[in-house]
Amino acid sequence: MICGKEVFLYREKRIFVPVSYDARNDSLILRSLQEKGWEEPLEIKEAEPGTVISKNLKGQIYYIGFCRSVREGWNVEAVKKCLKEIPGDGRVVVVNFGGLIGDEQPEYFKALMSVLENSEREYVLCRA
Repeated sequence: MICGKEVFLYREKRIFVPVSYDARNDSLILRSLQEKGWEEPLEIKEAEPGTVISKNLKGQIYYIGFCRSVREGWNVEAVKKCLKEIPGDGRVVVVNFGGLIGDEQPEYFKALMSVLENSEREYVLCRA
């Protein structure tokens, strides 16, 4: 399922937010997570590709996955690694950044959809 609803309206327990691993992250969604109670700094400037940090905020677990390079674009292998780090087999909301879903980098979107569609886990792809 692909949708464009506000990510914080979802009732799903697990939400995956992809971010850059080689630049400062200060997106609106990260600032919103801090407003919801994420106390640790989220403006991380560098992380190992595929790294995931998580926090339970009011019954929802947000997974921040470092899987995009500012210089090189989306790292599909890092996306796969991040998604595998999310425990359990229930539904996961995946936040997709960019204009229209898939517009930013069609090759990334095609690869992401392949990962999501070939998984036993159910994903909901939404636009931030």
